[in-house]
Amino acid sequence: MKLEGRIANIYVSDEGITILSELAGFVTKKRALLVQRIREADENGLWVDYKLEDGGHLFLIRWDYIRAVELPPEKREKGLE
Repeated sequence: MKLEGRIANIYVSDEGITILSELAGFVTKKRALLVQRIREADENGLWVDYKLEDGGHLFLIRWDYIRAVELPPEKREKGLE
């Protein structure tokens, strides 16, 4: 499945949340991160755009810390339904 360019909820493990909090300086109690866009999926994990208070950032979320990825339905053009 092509993930690049998609908006997604990425469900991250407790360890993943801890690491992201330490590296990025943001605190969340949620297990799901709503990312603005998945830039790339590779053997290391997902490269994602994530907005913090000081602006947009690019993060690598390693596969080891990803529990699930939820993709909202893509919008269809009228007449293609």
